[in-house]
Amino acid sequence: MVSILVLASAGAREGALRTILPPEYQVAFADVVYDIRSTLQGTRADAVLFDVADADAEPETIQRLLSSAGSLPFAPPMIVLSPLRNDESIVGAIHAGAFDYIVKPYSATRLLRAIERAVIARSIASSRLDEETTEIAGEQFLGSSGPAREVRYLIRSFSCADAPVLLQGESGTGKELAARLIHGLSRRAAGPFEAVNCAAVPETLFESEFFGSERGAFTGAVSRPGSFERSAGGTLFLDEISETTLHAQAKLLRSIESGTIVRIGGGRKLTVDQRLISATNCDLDARVAAGGFRDDLFFRVCVLLLKIPPLRERLEDIPLLAWHWLRLLHPASKSFAPEAIERLVSHRWPGNTRELRNVVHRSVLMCPRDRLGAADIRLSA
Repeated sequence: MVSILVLASAGAREGALRTILPPEYQVAFADVVYDIRSTLQGTRADAVLFDVADADAEPETIQRLLSSAGSLPFAPPMIVLSPLRNDESIVGAIHAGAFDYIVKPYSATRLLRAIERAVIARSIASSRLDEETTEIAGEQFLGSSGPAREVRYLIRSFSCADAPVLLQGESGTGKELAARLIHGLSRRAAGPFEAVNCAAVPETLFESEFFGSERGAFTGAVSRPGSFERSAGGTLFLDEISETTLHAQAKLLRSIESGTIVRIGGGRKLTVDQRLISATNCDLDARVAAGGFRDDLFFRVCVLLLKIPPLRERLEDIPLLAWHWLRLLHPASKSFAPEAIERLVSHRWPGNTRELRNVVHRSVLMCPRDRLGAADIRLSA
């Protein structure tokens, strides 16, 4: 539920605001006081409406109160409602920390859109409180839910070690993103990040892909390093490791245990040093029990385990993710109506965050309007 704190005189409380704010909003009212910090301290509001009465509308007063509020750690975004429409008042308020400045009289649509943007900004800020140390080159594991915060905590924790990590989660949950973040936060960040989709490597090419080859080793062979060599000093990410054959698993195990590889057609052992991160979309324990995966390799690759939750287990992150990708993919003036977000939240998302990103992209491209409603959400192509 959206929580709004309204700072207003008694007269304003009984005025238009009560009729404009939707009933599903949790609204609290408080007087406009000069010690605004004491009013805001401890508030859990997603946004604050600062309704300035005519008598209290001096620009200096507004700016002083905004500056005081903005000095609080993680203060909620403040929207100023004021009768002053001159540029000096508006610019001064924005510079003092106002999230938005709305001139009276205003329409319900204008106010609700400002609140919507403020709530999204608050959610992003909340998510980034602990993402400042988990963002690499603009990549981040977004979400303010408990499961998302737990993933970020483990990403930071695992990045401090050099032990092998197994990422377990359904397709589309962000396993490679998590692997890149662990690498980027680790002492190996300056080294290469080599990603290999094990399911896409044919059995006949497995050794050349992982261990490399020497010229003339087989028809058409050239001298080239394999993924173990290419990732030296950095991280080797083995995606879908569960799809490797038992024969291939034995070869992987030998190289991981010895820290050496031999190129096809070569006779010299090469020492390799990299962090190993693997990923699977299945229960690897069950695969081991069924005889489809070597238990000795399992114990080598699963020193640290990070389970990535499916999107259906963190539905509260969907609005944040949807708005994030809307702005990332379509920075123009596109927006979601509340009913569009509701439709996104009600979907089960079998394809997880990858599916959500595609739906946002497709829906925006196919909608001729700036504001997307529920009917504009294209869940299928």
